[in-house]
Amino acid sequence: MLCSPCLKWLLLASLLGVSPSLSAEPAKGTLNHAAKSGPVVVNVKYAFLVKGPDDMSGKPMRQLILSDVDLASHIKGCATLSCASNKLESGMTVDFDAGPRLNFWFVGNGQRVQASGTAQPETMKLTANSPQRLAGKWTHDASAQGGPKIDIEFDAALSKEFAKAR
Repeated sequence: MLCSPCLKWLLLASLLGVSPSLSAEPAKGTLNHAAKSGPVVVNVKYAFLVKGPDDMSGKPMRQLILSDVDLASHIKGCATLSCASNKLESGMTVDFDAGPRLNFWFVGNGQRVQASGTAQPETMKLTANSPQRLAGKWTHDASAQGGPKIDIEFDAALSKEFAKAR
């Protein structure tokens, strides 16, 4: 059984959206983009699930952050949802619950290559889809629209919840 002060700290942390031990979750696969400067390949290794208000509507949404580097310490230090992905230099964000489609933002080569777009939710084969966890496989080719070719697997527990978008 946990001590009384420990329980109080955990309750306060959960109310504030603070994760006592935020860590990177496993992911694998590639994001390929045919940039004008040459092909960009991102080898995804980490997945993070964050929640907060959508910047446009203010409604709650989940955002999956896929990265080639561990962003756990950065996300832990963030106070807003937009901060969570602002250090992403090679990877992708995918917004869930923000509309009828999946909104995504791809970045590569230190954010020098960027592409955004949308995809039908059916393109993502989820094995877990709850407020606390997203897991599955996403194979999607957005190259005809100037976006990336996506082939990734991920399993991400909720890393952090934010009260503010910005």
